[in-house]
Amino acid sequence: MKQLLLSLLLTFALTSCQTEEEFQSPEEQAEATTVVEEVETNDDQTNDDDDDDDDDSDDDQGNQNSEESGITKTLLTSILLKNSWSLKNLTEKKGVTDYINRSAKFSGFTFVFKDSGEVIAEADNTVIDGSWTITGDEKQGLLVMLDFNNNTSEFSSLNNSWPISSLSQTSMGYVHGNLDITANKDNRVFLSFDKVN
Repeated sequence: MKQLLLSLLLTFALTSCQTEEEFQSPEEQAEATTVVEEVETNDDQTNDDDDDDDDDSDDDQGNQNSEESGITKTLLTSILLKNSWSLKNLTEKKGVTDYINRSAKFSGFTFVFKDSGEVIAEADNTVIDGSWTITGDEKQGLLVMLDFNNNTSEFSSLNNSWPISSLSQTSMGYVHGNLDITANKDNRVFLSFDKVN
């Protein structure tokens, strides 16, 4: 069971890396490619059928079934609470090829989720507080709802219900919105956090 959960988490982490790769700088892409190659080399159970499934699931990545991925409310809560987080990526798609990367506005902020439902973002002498809750269910998909009290545009862009797309002990990814290739529309927003060492 533990091996199955680890395999599923690696699959979703790889899917998240592939989805967000286009938004990374060339240096970050090279680093991500190295990490993906190392994981694929070490994962003897990966087969070609899994790759086809990943391609089919890109359209509905924000609505993945948490139960199938092994992501439970208990696991998500535990990982959120036991770590401090830095925002790695916040990218908003504007059509199929255009996007706005808002990640730099959160540089230096550390996010701490508390069991009281409070979330604090802190950098230097700036403290922004808000709240978080987990909504949805494990069959239809879990979401983390963020609500920051600050009215600045950068933090208001985090105020949303974020469907979980990937989760590990050191990173978590969310995708909000939909991709419709046939209509040439992509209104997804990608959000990811890394554990602060």
